[in-house]
Amino acid sequence: GEGRGKEGRWGRMATPGPAAVPSMTTTPAPYGTWEANNPSCVALFNSSPQIQTLMLCWCIICTCQSIFLMSRWPRVGWELVAAPAVECIVYGLGYQGIGYVKMASGQQLAYARFFMMITVTLMILIDVNKLASVRLLGLNMNSMQLAANLLLWMFWQASTMSTLSGLKWVLFVLGLICLGIVLGTSFMIFSAARQGFLDKNTGAGDWVAQRIVFLEVVFFPTWAGYMVLYVISGEGACIAPETVIIPVAIVLDLFQKNVHGLIIWSTFWNFLGGSWNPGRLAEERAPSRLAGLKVIENTAHGFDDEALSEGFGLGQSAIHTSADVIMSRNAHLPIMPTAGSVVSA
Repeated sequence: GEGRGKEGRWGRMATPGPAAVPSMTTTPAPYGTWEANNPSCVALFNSSPQIQTLMLCWCIICTCQSIFLMSRWPRVGWELVAAPAVECIVYGLGYQGIGYVKMASGQQLAYARFFMMITVTLMILIDVNKLASVRLLGLNMNSMQLAANLLLWMFWQASTMSTLSGLKWVLFVLGLICLGIVLGTSFMIFSAARQGFLDKNTGAGDWVAQRIVFLEVVFFPTWAGYMVLYVISGEGACIAPETVIIPVAIVLDLFQKNVHGLIIWSTFWNFLGGSWNPGRLAEERAPSRLAGLKVIENTAHGFDDEALSEGFGLGQSAIHTSADVIMSRNAHLPIMPTAGSVVSA
């Protein structure tokens, strides 16, 4: 027959090929009007495996610091333990890729970052407010500072959520005014506390004043740095991608939250015993290279092991010497050196 086999009247029969499969890599439709109008901004929120790993590592480091400070209880404040714990949660969410939510407009909302900033900065300012109480024109600036901090992050978060460019930057400027109040009040607090210890005119007072300077060094640049970071991020002017924003934010968090907490712990709790009052600082007490205290050697008197352990977090078994230590957490009178005392270098 004509149609039998491979050959036929009309020559070799064509074998039908596989049916064409439509491509599955089509570009998804924009989620909202903002996403449709700002494709370049949307691309800035793409992450990378390296950034995910970095966030996981930082999460682990913050967990370790929180556990370490928790082990110092009761000679540590709750806020020093909570701050790195909150960091751990936020960066853990970032590692899982769930630190953002997409709004109806298509904008990415970094809700985890906002939660960290509005809570941890409040903890930081609670610590700062313990240094001194300041008033300006009859107003309690310490309370004003805490209120301004809450408004600062509320304004900046509202700026992030705004789809109107003009309104976005108006809200940002309002937040900037609140930031000015926070930084200005903090400057007055740091200055008053530093001067109070300098007026003691002792080595111990000078040492504590230097620690307050360290707090200022890690405080002011980091708070100003977050302002710059917001402006250049995808939440602001859409200049820098998250692969740049996140590493820079981790560096700022390192100093603003972690280093700040360790300075507070070693100075406020270990050296000063939980009080920034210069009047509780013994006249002869001053830091030494080894244990954070000036030790006045004198074999004629017993050695106050407990006082030294209070001063730098050391156990009594770690101290094997004989000296008079001029320190007290409990308002004891300092032991005055007798004749023949030698001040250690």
